[in-house]
Amino acid sequence: MDDHTLIQALNEFEDDIVLAEAADTLLRQVGFQEQLGSSLVAQEPGRFEFTINPYVDRTSEHMGVRERHFIANLRQQGQFIEAQRLSEALSDAIYRTLQNLILCERIPGDDYLYFNLASNRLNHAYGYRRLTAEEWLAGSDRVDGILQQMSRVLNSNENFEMDDSFQLSFTQVRAPPRGLGKRKMKPGHSHPETFKRFKQSVININNADNLCCARLS
Repeated sequence: MDDHTLIQALNEFEDDIVLAEAADTLLRQVGFQEQLGSSLVAQEPGRFEFTINPYVDRTSEHMGVRERHFIANLRQQGQFIEAQRLSEALSDAIYRTLQNLILCERIPGDDYLYFNLASNRLNHAYGYRRLTAEEWLAGSDRVDGILQQMSRVLNSNENFEMDDSFQLSFTQVRAPPRGLGKRKMKPGHSHPETFKRFKQSVININNADNLCCARLS
């Protein structure tokens, strides 16, 4: 066998390995998505859904903050979702789930919500910065930016697959109470004499001249 024939045979062998790995990946994805509820004979397009289960609810009385955590369990409807559509389908599902969570739990608009995404197929877990419930519900450029960032993360992981290691969680943090009182007697007050009379940390110096240097009493 000459060198050219040997190289051609090796290339064909490598191509066979790549095709076999792609076929294995496709079979795994079909099997996993069927477990989630998809069907190869379904008529409607495939879409992911999440069911939300609360598992932490704690309150810090000192900080005036209530923190709640929700675990999201993945489900699927419709047809099989191809690999190139996974990031788009997940982004849509996460956004819908956040909006449903806000409405069903009656989360106040000024409470904060953010989510964490993890999988053995990702380089590391990803936490997405919090936005108010009102902003998640109404949609904004920042919401779009977060969803686009997540899509880029998933697309950048060439070996990403949907499997049992996929985890999604949401956190709700109640906005701390805002002060209702008005500050009085602060520097620059329109009545400095009143401020100096009531503020015990201010020492009033009465001099017979306009000198400001230190002196003996």
